[in-house]
Amino acid sequence: LADQFAESDLTMRRVQVKLGNSDDVEVVDLKRGTGDNACLRLKAYTQYVRKGIRFNGRNQRIQGSSSNEIPIAGASPRTISAWIRIDPDHNGLSTVAMWGNGIGREFGIDVRQGAPEVRFGCLSLRPQQEVYTEGGLTLTRPVNLRDGGWHHVAVTFEDAGNAELSTTSAKLFIDGRQVPTEVPNCESTTSRTVNTWRTTLYIGRQVHDRQSSFKGLISDLRIWNRALYPSEITALAQRDPSANANTAGLLVNMPLDDFDGRGLANRGIWPGGAAMQAVNMGAIDLVQSTLVDQTRYHSFCMIDDDGDGLHELWESATAMNVPNRVGGDAYQARALTWDKSSEDMFVPSPAGFFKVVGHDPESVIANFAVGKGI
Repeated sequence: LADQFAESDLTMRRVQVKLGNSDDVEVVDLKRGTGDNACLRLKAYTQYVRKGIRFNGRNQRIQGSSSNEIPIAGASPRTISAWIRIDPDHNGLSTVAMWGNGIGREFGIDVRQGAPEVRFGCLSLRPQQEVYTEGGLTLTRPVNLRDGGWHHVAVTFEDAGNAELSTTSAKLFIDGRQVPTEVPNCESTTSRTVNTWRTTLYIGRQVHDRQSSFKGLISDLRIWNRALYPSEITALAQRDPSANANTAGLLVNMPLDDFDGRGLANRGIWPGGAAMQAVNMGAIDLVQSTLVDQTRYHSFCMIDDDGDGLHELWESATAMNVPNRVGGDAYQARALTWDKSSEDMFVPSPAGFFKVVGHDPESVIANFAVGKGI
């Protein structure tokens, strides 16, 4: 038991240290599964500078020559990642980045009424409406990123065996979190087969549609010839240093933070990126710098997977949400972004594991003991 007491003491000291480095704190009662599961979420507020290319929604775009084709075709795997800041008065459908030509033969990221979606002809992979609770009622609202802030969007595609665009083969991520999606039907075609044609890359507008001009800022566009794992997408959204080392299969890596009127830098391995040019754009004030508010979370969760009344403590410095399931196959999924900091040993007081009085990190009261030592 001495080892267990020593481990629990180190665990609690670690919670204290992380509390001292945080700006705000909240407690989330999971209230599911067995036992009294709870999470202590510590917040740290920071700011950083992000630069991006401004598009005015008036026929501006960045494109390569017709001879420089993106080497991602057919139903081959891919990932598109970008930071976008959508103007509040942006309306309609516009393009962030795409390639291909013709219904079912194009692929990319669009924005429709403030919500990102996967371009695929008249068919699209779109986020489902957000579900929230207000006044005891369960309500829905459309996803809308027209809040004046920067958001990270990403899409991955990996053929599930039938080359179809579906909620299984394609995944959409907003700010590092995979969002539920749907594929609405359209009248033009019933085919969902992905058969992307090779063309050059277009940024900020679909070349054959003037109405698809983006209005806002686009920054840090990256395209891989493989489907990234969710943890890799999270690293990109959270600006983890490991994301910059993730260069395997990275065809396009365009920071979009500099433009001198001659061209834009591509640090990826696609040779056509070096020939990308801005169309209908001047070099003056094209790149804008903005301050971005960022919240970083450090979370501690007490979870009883086996229902014996004894809880493990799980810790994560990257998870944007608390674990949404306990037990079973979720245990392995949780281990991708969470570290188990203790064995099955903690028990809560009748008041629960944690109590917060106000938002000061010094106002946290921890109520737990070492169960196996009692």
